Amino acid sequence: MEKVNNEDRLNAIAVELQSLFMEFENIYKDSLEKMNKMTEEIDEELSSDEENE
Repeated sequence: MEKVNNEDRLNAIAVELQSLFMEFENIYKDSLEKMNKMTEEIDEELSSDEENE
């Protein structure tokens, strides 16, 4: 009986870890998108500054 309980606990932990990993992956992707957008904006500003000089 205890073996089943331990197995259930391990399965619950695995599900929670998978959920946390997916959440981390989404945060990471969002961060990359924001960094890329900021980089594009900075590049645009720099190129317009160079054109104005």
